[in-house]
Amino acid sequence: AEGNIVKNVTLSYTSVAGTYADNKNNENMNDIVGRVGSKSSVGANTADDITKDDGKKGVTLITNLEELLAFAKSVNVDGVTYAGKTVMLGADIDLANMEWTPIGTGAGFYGTFDGQGHTISNLKVTGNKSTVGLFANTYNGEIKNLTVENATVSGRLNVGVVAGNPYTSKYTNITVKGHVEVNGFAYVGGVGGKNAYANWTDVTVAVDETSYVNAVSTENGVAYRTYVGGVVGFNGEGGHTFKNITSNIDVIGDVCDIGGVFGIAHYDNKFENIT
Repeated sequence: AEGNIVKNVTLSYTSVAGTYADNKNNENMNDIVGRVGSKSSVGANTADDITKDDGKKGVTLITNLEELLAFAKSVNVDGVTYAGKTVMLGADIDLANMEWTPIGTGAGFYGTFDGQGHTISNLKVTGNKSTVGLFANTYNGEIKNLTVENATVSGRLNVGVVAGNPYTSKYTNITVKGHVEVNGFAYVGGVGGKNAYANWTDVTVAVDETSYVNAVSTENGVAYRTYVGGVVGFNGEGGHTFKNITSNIDVIGDVCDIGGVFGIAHYDNKFENIT
């Protein structure tokens, strides 16, 4: 069929094989179209328009729950880090209080996740595992333009609604709203748990009056440091800037390092316009 344009195609776990006799240099055997006719084209910029969900090229667009689950699986099971790549939300997604396995469990997510102003709602993580939230571990990238509405997140160490261990990724234009319950043992926050080692800008926790962040860090009669905050439980040292941060959530802890916004803030960081 000639005179067509093929673009914005996503492949999922696709392999191509063939024995066409004229197939010199694989010129008639390709992932999208075996042979492009003389009056057709495959995208204006093939590398940008044709993407695979292995994150090796292009931008991954997520528009429904099935695609979000496939993305999470590619990170958690297949070990794709998305380093240098961008994953974008193209629609609001309701998790419907299903039991969620955090993205980046294990090796972690190294890319940019751009919510594009969309909302992920009804997040639920239960149990006593460490490093839990919508994301588990994020490194060297950015989480931005994302709203999480209604969340119940429970774990042991490194517990947060958006990320248990935000670490070296930037967090920009993040909102947590609705009804939120966060419970853990230590390193617990309304947005991030432990290890905020990058700039955070325009982060808002605006929840209902019954929402809370809670950390109980006494175990078998022994009291441990709590590190619990309305936004972040533990900020790492090193000259990072936390700017335009707002929170209205109740914060509960039983030992020490309990803060309305930050549980502990290490040295050489800059804090601007914190409410």
